Amino acid sequence: MNRKKIELLISKINEKEPGSIFFLGQELERTMINRVSTGIADLDWAMGGGFPTGTVIEIFGAEDSAKTSLALHLCSRVEMSVYLDLEGTVPADRIALFGNTSERFIISQPDSAEDTIEKTVAFANAGMPIIVIDSLPFMVSRKRLEEKNVEKKTTYGGISGILSEQLPIIKHACKKNDSTLIFINQIRDNLKAKTSFSDPYSTPGGHALKHTADMRIRLSRKQWLKHDKLGVFGQISVAKIVKSKVCSPQKTCELVLIYDRGFIRHEDLNSVRDQLIEKSGQKVRKAKKVKKVGETS
Repeated sequence: MNRKKIELLISKINEKEPGSIFFLGQELERTMINRVSTGIADLDWAMGGGFPTGTVIEIFGAEDSAKTSLALHLCSRVEMSVYLDLEGTVPADRIALFGNTSERFIISQPDSAEDTIEKTVAFANAGMPIIVIDSLPFMVSRKRLEEKNVEKKTTYGGISGILSEQLPIIKHACKKNDSTLIFINQIRDNLKAKTSFSDPYSTPGGHALKHTADMRIRLSRKQWLKHDKLGVFGQISVAKIVKSKVCSPQKTCELVLIYDRGFIRHEDLNSVRDQLIEKSGQKVRKAKKVKKVGETS
């Protein structure tokens, strides 16, 4: 190895592209990952200290696993956010429940996948702190929307192809402007699973998003929160970091969601439940404590 030649090469590259190449320990601000607290201590721990800015995050899971609720909660943690609502099913009162206000929360309902991508890149280049796409399975290409023959055989790979082409552009814009993009995605039965070791589930969008995402969070509902007088008033979901380029993966935590309050600490669950009973006009009686997994008496 000729160190002098290497240092000369680095010098020449930096003359043409200042700051584009450097030794470890230099330009620390360029290699640091900024983080914003989620406001949920256990989730901050699982995500390595909060959600990473300037990244692409995928939140996926089955129905009723709190995917949209978590995305709305994360939006409330930043100065401003934009919600690309492809499903058109998020009511204003639910958005406000998580602390989002009209001055800080923008809603857009794109017509097509291309429109969604165009708005995502534009908002990322404008430095929007959080951009949410809800949800990926509802992204339909303009070509498909304009097809007149509805009985035409479905062609696969349309959205996957668009994502494969556009995600590198999106990711570059997010990184450059410290903008975080959150994809909400669903899970489907993996009909191609041939062995017991294969993942029985898959996610729409092909492999492009899986490979591009800096972090993938899988949500699954653990249990409903019920009471004789209240009915179902919330749920406990499990969040697992199945992939992360910015922290250690495979960490899990529990998220406690109260439907008319948002996310709360696990240790506050019993007192909040009693408050809800009192609010309903019912007499509070000593109820069985809800415990975390592994907690003993």
